[in-house]
Amino acid sequence: MKTKSVLAGVAMAVVMGNANASFTCTGVPSTALNASGTLWINYGYGVHAICNVNERVNGISPQHCRALHTEFLQAKIRGKGVTLYFRDTGDTCGTLGNWVTPNPFPYYFKFGR
Repeated sequence: MKTKSVLAGVAMAVVMGNANASFTCTGVPSTALNASGTLWINYGYGVHAICNVNERVNGISPQHCRALHTEFLQAKIRGKGVTLYFRDTGDTCGTLGNWVTPNPFPYYFKFGR
């Protein structure tokens, strides 16, 4: 239950703008934490910096970042996908870049069960 409430807080923390997704990107994630605490994910569209386990980044607290890391790891272990929701900016999953913080930043993360 604690994880669910933390994730609800994460979802609310990253809401930026309209709640209607203009585009979504889905894939089974792999993750990495670098020495500075940045959580990087790869779900098939490049490697993206999502948050940091040591400091607030992209509107996500360290506590919520650790919860996201757990969810991404569980999705990977279970072979389940994660869907990231983005605002319409004319971008697509393939144009978000590689080894960057995605712009636009996802406003919602949905983990498959």
